[in-house]
Amino acid sequence: MNRSNDNKITLVSAFFNINREEWKKFSRNDELYFSYFEHWARIKNELIVFVESKEYKKRIFEIRDKFGNKEKTKVIIVEDILNIDQELYKTIEHVCSNRVHYDFRLQPNSPEVFNAKYNYIMALKMWCLKTAVENGLNSYSQLAWIDFGFGHGLEIYPKAEEFDFEWKYNFGDKIYLPAKMLDDGRPIFDIVRTMDVYVMGPLLVGNSEAWRKSWEMMKTAVYALANCGMTDDDQTELLMLSRMYPETFELVTSVSWGTFLKENGGGHLTLSQRNPLKEKISKMKIVKIRLKIKKFSKVIRYLLKQYKYMMG
Repeated sequence: MNRSNDNKITLVSAFFNINREEWKKFSRNDELYFSYFEHWARIKNELIVFVESKEYKKRIFEIRDKFGNKEKTKVIIVEDILNIDQELYKTIEHVCSNRVHYDFRLQPNSPEVFNAKYNYIMALKMWCLKTAVENGLNSYSQLAWIDFGFGHGLEIYPKAEEFDFEWKYNFGDKIYLPAKMLDDGRPIFDIVRTMDVYVMGPLLVGNSEAWRKSWEMMKTAVYALANCGMTDDDQTELLMLSRMYPETFELVTSVSWGTFLKENGGGHLTLSQRNPLKEKISKMKIVKIRLKIKKFSKVIRYLLKQYKYMMG
């Protein structure tokens, strides 16, 4: 492994079909995700992608080759992701099937509440990174997870041509988690209930040795939630890991979804005009009022659900 340049970063991603086109309010099909991928795929970093079919592998190589990056790309086929850890998946599935858990959440129609496969795949980010390191797929000691649909096309970074660069940045030895707000010590059960977000999961970066340990740590968080009758996506579990393993995980404040890239080595990237970075001052003036209204309305809805549940 080449460690002569500590600024270089190996990117790791994955794309597994979870029939998202069938989800109400959260529908996205394969074509849309591949258009998202093509928007950032010209980036010059080494890229490792885990997929479930030869068709996906072919399309990824074609897109990377279009930008002259085929030789910097590795695609690994995982034929049945449920076989990676069947016990973990069944545990999440069991929680999702419990109506009490469903009613406990303030937004029960969100995928992290009802879709076990979604939560399982989100946890698999750590497995992908661990597997890349253990199999020597990475050329550099720094690895970053990047969502296959990173940025949702034009939503955050409108100029695709600006991704024609190699992302370099000298991070430390931990796993760094972009966070909308730093940990305020709230109980995890309350965060699961209100579904507030601390860690933003589309882009995570860390040292290879930290990633090597991350999968077992992630499973610890998933089982800890399940033992309390709860499940969630990786964002809540990553917050848990920052509390459980502070020597490995560290929260770093970031303005919004995906802006961590601009804030740490991608300074030339143009943000969309509606990005919160340009509205930060005005939003800070009203954030307290908005939070109070939001939490009050959520509590009312929650109490009504609990009353309905108790009354049968």
